[in-house]
Amino acid sequence: GGDPRLVSQSEAKLKQLSQNNGYGMVLVSIFANSKADFKYRQLTGILLKNHIVNRWSQHSKTFTPPVISDQEKKELRKVLPRFLGDPHPLLRSAAAMAMASMGQWDYPERWPELLPSLVKCLEDKNPNLVQGSLRCLGFLAEHITDEQVAKSIHRLAPALLKILKTPQFSLEVRAKSIKLYQICLKSVYTVRDSDNHEKLLNQTIRPTLKPWLESLHGVLQVKLHSSAQNIGKEFVLHGQAAKTAVSFQELFPELIGPFAGIFTKTLAQSLASTAPVYQNLIVQGGENELYDDEGDAVGFSVYLSYALHFFTLLLRTHLKSGRVDGNLLSASVDIALGYMQIT
Repeated sequence: GGDPRLVSQSEAKLKQLSQNNGYGMVLVSIFANSKADFKYRQLTGILLKNHIVNRWSQHSKTFTPPVISDQEKKELRKVLPRFLGDPHPLLRSAAAMAMASMGQWDYPERWPELLPSLVKCLEDKNPNLVQGSLRCLGFLAEHITDEQVAKSIHRLAPALLKILKTPQFSLEVRAKSIKLYQICLKSVYTVRDSDNHEKLLNQTIRPTLKPWLESLHGVLQVKLHSSAQNIGKEFVLHGQAAKTAVSFQELFPELIGPFAGIFTKTLAQSLASTAPVYQNLIVQGGENELYDDEGDAVGFSVYLSYALHFFTLLLRTHLKSGRVDGNLLSASVDIALGYMQIT
C-alpha cells in the first residue's frame, strides 16, 4: 500500500503517456528486457495487454481514444509472438492474452498467419512455447467465430493429439490440449446444419476421430491411486478425458457409438477402483476444490462427475431407443449401489 496521492499521480501520468504514438512498443522494449526486474516486466505486460484491449479497435466496448496507429499495430503483430516461449508463465500468459485481443479484431483479414503460426508453435520442441501457444489459442477461441475455429480443425486436431500423446509434457499441458479439442467439437456442432453435416464432419472431426478416441480411452485406462497431496494433479487428465467422452455423447453420439462399449467398460472399472478414493477424500476428508490457471475446477470430483454423467447419457440414449444394453445397465447399477453404500 503506497502513498495514494503518488499512486494517483502515476496512473494519471501513464494514462497521458498511453496516448502517445509508439507507447505500445516502448512497453514491449521493457517487457522484452530479461535483465529487468521481473515485477516490472510483469507490470509492463499488464499495461501492454490493457493498452491493446482499450485502444486496438474503435469497435471495442472498452475503446479509449486514440486508436493505435496501423504502423504500430504491424510492429506489435510482428514482435509479440516471440514472448509466447518466455520462461516465465505469467509473462507467457500476458503475451497470449494481448495476442488474442489483437486477433479478435485482426484475424483473419489483417493477420491471416496468426492461427497457422500458433498451430506450428504447438509442434515445437520448446515446452514453454507449446504452453504459451496453447494459452493463446484458448484465449483466441473465445474471441473468434465458431466458423473460424471449425476451419482450423484439420490442422489443430493432429497437433493437439500429439501433445496429448507426449508424456514429457506435464499433465496440465496435456489436459489443456484436450480442452482445446473440446472447443473444436463444440464449434463444429454449432456451425453444422442438415445440408452440410456429413461433409463438415468429414472435413473436421472424422480424419483424426479414431486416434483421438483411442488416446482418450488410453488415458482413462491408467489406474490412479491418489492421496490428499496429489489428488488434483493426478486426476486433471482423467477429468478432461471423461468430459470429452461426455461431449461426444451429447453432440455427436453417432461418432462415439462404435467406441461406447470400450468407454463404458473402462469407466466402470475405473469408477469401481476409485471408490476408496471417494470415501477417503470426499466423504471423510472433504476434498479441497482445485482450479487450473484458467479458473476451471480440476481434481477427482470433476472426473467423478463427468464419468457418472457419461453413464447417465448412455442410459438415456438406450431407453429412448427402446433397447437397453444388459452390460451397461448392470454396470450402472453396480456403480450406483457402490457409491450409495459409501455415503
